[in-house]
Amino acid sequence: SWLETRSGSWSSLVEALKSPLISRMDIAHQIMKDHLDDSNHTVNTMTTLRTATSLVDDTPLTVSDLELVFRATIEVVEWYNLGLSLGLPYYLLDTISHDYFTSQKCKHMMLTSWLETGSGSWSSLVEALRSPLLSEIAVAEKIMEYLINSALESAMKEGGGKLNPCTI
Repeated sequence: SWLETRSGSWSSLVEALKSPLISRMDIAHQIMKDHLDDSNHTVNTMTTLRTATSLVDDTPLTVSDLELVFRATIEVVEWYNLGLSLGLPYYLLDTISHDYFTSQKCKHMMLTSWLETGSGSWSSLVEALRSPLLSEIAVAEKIMEYLINSALESAMKEGGGKLNPCTI
């Protein structure tokens, strides 16, 4: 995959976007502005996910996406705080906690409830993971890397092996 061959850094993403096959200088420059220090291309400590999220198709998630979302959040132990960060009410989380005895089952039911609201999206999940209540930055970054990789691979397929700038 792209992340494995390019080591998944912001710098390598910028280089890929600058390539003649993609030629998306606008996105490359925005990533450099938001994520890289221009003098030495090191990751800026004040990064945002604004540009990365713009690369990703953020269609609403549904219950059919439950297993993928569950796997993406497998490292998150604090399911109750994740539910709060996703906007689920206390009483619902308390009911789940009372009705199910293992934290994995509780998280599964919490994610199901969130997806059933119709407001679930990858960007809202990433935002919740990055919230001060959780600070699951590493998990959020893994999800964004996966989504960017998927977007680039999809663009490659639609372009017949060449990246199609219209799909990014």
